[in-house]
Amino acid sequence: MVAVVFVGGVVLWNNAQMGAAGGPPGMGGPEPGGEKPAGENPQGNGGAATQPDPARGANSARKKTQNRASIGVVVVTPGKYQASLNGYGSASARYELTLRARVSGVVEQLSNSFEAGALLNKGALLAALENSSYQNAVAAAKKNLADAEVTLLEARREAENAEAEWKVSGLDGQPASPLLLYQPQLKAAKVGLEDARSSLVSARKDMQWTRIRAPFNALVVERLVTPGTFLNTGDEVATLYSTDRMEVTLALSEREWAMLPDLAELTSGNWPVTLTSVESGDVWQGYVTRVQRHADDETRQRSLVVAVDKPLDQTPVFYPGTFVQASLPGRAVDNLWKLPASALSQRGEIWYISADQTLSRFGADVLFSDAEWIYVQVPAALAGTRQVVAHPLSSYTEGVRVIPEPVGQEKEVASHD
Repeated sequence: MVAVVFVGGVVLWNNAQMGAAGGPPGMGGPEPGGEKPAGENPQGNGGAATQPDPARGANSARKKTQNRASIGVVVVTPGKYQASLNGYGSASARYELTLRARVSGVVEQLSNSFEAGALLNKGALLAALENSSYQNAVAAAKKNLADAEVTLLEARREAENAEAEWKVSGLDGQPASPLLLYQPQLKAAKVGLEDARSSLVSARKDMQWTRIRAPFNALVVERLVTPGTFLNTGDEVATLYSTDRMEVTLALSEREWAMLPDLAELTSGNWPVTLTSVESGDVWQGYVTRVQRHADDETRQRSLVVAVDKPLDQTPVFYPGTFVQASLPGRAVDNLWKLPASALSQRGEIWYISADQTLSRFGADVLFSDAEWIYVQVPAALAGTRQVVAHPLSSYTEGVRVIPEPVGQEKEVASHD
């Protein structure tokens, strides 16, 4: 009996508390001035609905904005820029010659300047062969020439006498054989004289070739003979490089050729090229001297040739074999973006901010570049001023809304004429 009374008291106390907190009708209501439950109409079921709170909407929009990432961008517009082309190649002499003996003989003497690394003027004596047999050949040729001259004189006299005798004979017409008038004998004597003269010229040339000389201003790369060496005709004597001009051959793609001027202007001798040693950083100025008009069988590319005059007189000296980077200007190209090199992603893409403030991308068509900038062909759909991501990450996703922030005035790129 006591337990039943106690339980009933507890139930009555809980009901009273519910009425005080705004419980069901009959169980008590909220105290005057107390907060109404969310969505309850203070004017009853027939009153107007509760209006949304503006402050709460602003706070929600602010939270969404705060969730968007800030991304550094550069502001660019299409412009016109002069193309800059780069290539690599090794310097080589205009002429690289393996000098060979023109006649056979024993090396009798070498010039003191005929050593590897020596500079020689055109016509300088390198080596002398023992030439007594060639002197004999010249003497014999001179005798043969004298004999041929005598033979011709005798043939002419015989021909004159035969013609006179034929006229005195009173016979009409021509003799039955031209031998009677010595005409074939005279013709043979004339040919014999010409042959004797040619033989003397040949003997003298052989004699001259026993003195081996530099065919042009040359650098001796390698000497291949010593005193006492026996040389057959065609044996190697030395390796020589010309010193008047050094050349660098640059292979270019068809796209790179399209960015160069016409051949007449390019090969006029005034188109500048800057050559920089890859190893030392030394710099030389050259010019385009000629172009090759065929494609390489392996690379399928055509080449142009850059020249540096008097390379061994340059400061620093431009040696054969120097591996260089060549930079030359091209023609002006329109509708390009000039972007920092960092704007090109690892996948070769450019990321930019669309009109709705979301990330977008396209495959970059980089026409040329330099140490700091890349020059990208602008897609037709992206004309006008655009915001390009300065440092794209591999984790970016297209369509994500972001907050673009210019990275600074020094990185903003304007159009250029």
